[in-house]
Formats: sequence, C-alpha cells, structure tokens
Amino acid sequence: MITSESRAIHGLRVIACLTLIATGSTAFAGDPVWQGIYGNHRNTNYTPLRGPTTPVLKWVFEGNETFDISSRIDANPVVSSDGLLFVPTQNLGGIAAFNNDGDIVWFRRETRFNRLTADRQGGLYASNAGTVGARRFDRHGNVIQSGIPKGSQVNISPIDEAVFRASSMEKVIANDEDGALRWSIDVSKWSRGIAIDDDGTVYADLDHTLNSVNPLDGSINWTYDTSNGSNNTSAPVITDQGNILTVGSSTVSPMSILPNGELDWIASDLNFNLGRSYIMADPNGNSYFYLPETWLYAFDPDGNVLWSRDLNATFPPILTGDGQIIVALKMDAEGYGPLKSISALTGEDLWEFDMGYRRELEHVVPGADGLIYVTGRNWDGLDGLPFVFALVPEPSTSIGFIAVLMTIALCRVSTCRLRCG
Repeated sequence: MITSESRAIHGLRVIACLTLIATGSTAFAGDPVWQGIYGNHRNTNYTPLRGPTTPVLKWVFEGNETFDISSRIDANPVVSSDGLLFVPTQNLGGIAAFNNDGDIVWFRRETRFNRLTADRQGGLYASNAGTVGARRFDRHGNVIQSGIPKGSQVNISPIDEAVFRASSMEKVIANDEDGALRWSIDVSKWSRGIAIDDDGTVYADLDHTLNSVNPLDGSINWTYDTSNGSNNTSAPVITDQGNILTVGSSTVSPMSILPNGELDWIASDLNFNLGRSYIMADPNGNSYFYLPETWLYAFDPDGNVLWSRDLNATFPPILTGDGQIIVALKMDAEGYGPLKSISALTGEDLWEFDMGYRRELEHVVPGADGLIYVTGRNWDGLDGLPFVFALVPEPSTSIGFIAVLMTIALCRVSTCRLRCG
C-alpha cells in the first residue's frame, strides 16, 4: 500500500538521485540492505524494512542455459548498501549484479560461488565451493582480493571492517580488511557460522561449544557446552538485548545464552535433531526457530512458546519490520510452491504469491521498503532454468501508482540509474 509516508520516502530517493546527478558522486558506504545468508552481522534474519502487504510483480528475469543461477541452499543472494542485488551463478560460474529495475549491471564469469556476503563499500565477498577459495569484488565486479581460504560463512565486523570466516579447512579465521591475517583458531568440526555483536565481539560454535571470542587476538572470553554431538544445526544469533540464540543440548533444542555465558533458557522438550535449522530475532526479544520442512516456533524473550505451526519449506525465511515472516514453500505434488507471508504475531497466514506451475521458489531477500527479491527455478519442461523476480506493494490509488512510475522514471537517468536503491 502506498501511504503518505512511503510517498515521502520515494520523494527522498528522487532528491538523492538528483543530488548524485549534480555532484557526480559515486562513493557508497554503509550497512548492506541484506548482508549475507542470515541478513546482518548478528545473523538475525531480520530487516527493519517492511514487506509487501498485497504484493504485485514488478519484474522477472528468466535465465537460460548460459546463465544459470545456483540452486544450493548456501548460494544466497545479497543486497548492497546502494541497492544492487548480487546473485551467485552456477553453470558458467560467477556472480550477477541486478539493479532494482531487473537490469543486469554486470556479470562476472569467475568460478562457482556458493555463498555471498556484502561489504560496507558496495561490494562483496564470494566463497567458492571448490579449491579456488573466496574472493572480494568491488561494486563494479572487479576482483580486489583473492586467495582467501574458502569457508561456510564470511562475516564482517561493524567496528573496523575486519573479516571473520568459518572455514571448511577446520579453522575460524580473522583477517584485517586489507586481507592480512589477524588470527586463526583450529577446530575439529565445521562451524555453521559466526555472529558478530555491535561491539565487535565474535560468537562461534567451536567443537560443539558456543564461544565468545575477543576479535582482536582470538582469545576465548567464555565457553558454553552446547553438546550438539554431530549436529551443529544453526549459526548463532545475537538479539538486540545481547543474548545469543542457538540450537544445542543433548536433545538439540532451541536455547538462549546470556552475554556473560550463562544459560538464559532452553526449550528442552523440543528436538531439532534433524539437520540444519534457522533462527530469526526481532527487536523486542522474540525469537523464531524454524526446522525446515517441519515446524516453526515463536518464543517470547523468556523462552515461552507464543505459537507454533507446520511449515513445509526448505530455504531460510526472512522477518520484516512490519511483522511478516516471508518464506518460499516447497513445491507440492501438484507442482505449486508459492511464496507465503506469515504473521510474526500470531503465526497465521497473511498472503501467498504463486509464480505458476512447476516454478520452484528458493531464496527471499529484501531490496527496499516494501520490495523483495526471490530466486527460483522453472521445472516446467525447461530443466530447472533459473529466474529472479521482484515484488512490490500493490498501489492503493491511481495517483500512488503514477507517483511510483515517476520515481522509477527519474531514477533511470543514466548517471543515477544504478544508485536509486
């Protein structure tokens, strides 16, 4: 819905575009819209941006045999600080950058990447599933760092741009922004990921324990035994209140650890011992634990279950600032798998959006206020060819619709086109 507030936001974007035209500025810096597979440096899978309430299709990009978007769960798209959508590709390998009109800004044929992390300069880090390792690209697709060890997650400190990686080489590694090694910690098991607090403190699951790590020297502040055995099922998540959420204990249950390393609460009657799980956290301290293809649970700050429901989805959901949990449902036996919005307050369905027969939806990421991007594959006789599309709120009036069109038209000015976010 287009409101007076959203019209004001659009107006500010137009002013920003005109300012860029006048000044010729090309420098961008700031927090990415969607940093990595878990959304931000605290891994909350939360965006303060609103989701579309009555979504309509803005654009769709159809891939082909020479432009194949990866279907790995780890192959997540990200959105830069200036609004570029980065998507990892598969067959030829590389990364594609889209603007918010669905145009390809650049396409880098490099190697097969399976996880992306947007930096605060408008560029990104890309992890490689093979032997090449990770690389860093600027916002124009130029390689500015290479030879970075491969890893399951790259996370970036909000304090000094230091880079922390959970490496598949059984290490947790810290590097300065220029690539110089700061420290590394040997671990005996692959880490699901790293969370970084606003003060720079690093939290990582190391050898079946949750650890608070000094970001400067790698020393351990405290350790909490999660006893996950062979199942480190989630990356740690840091709430706005400073608590650390994870899935642990001998029953692999959702739990919350206080900032001092003591247990806050544990849902010991719930068993998440079925593989990977995802955690979302809102600013009020509520948390949402999702076990793919089974159940979604909502907890209050004290660990009490607010609601639960079944949910048949494989890829991670996102939590929006207006209280929507948006997730791509798994394709059913009849060949349909819509995008679903769920109320974070009640767990009830809000809306669904279907792209059609045998179109399997995968990753969902926010692009701007009310705008979301979705990746997927078309299995309707096309051998799983990829597509990317964008959804926006349905305009409530013809005047609102004209205002949106005018904003898009102004942002298409050549010197501003890639920067309107």
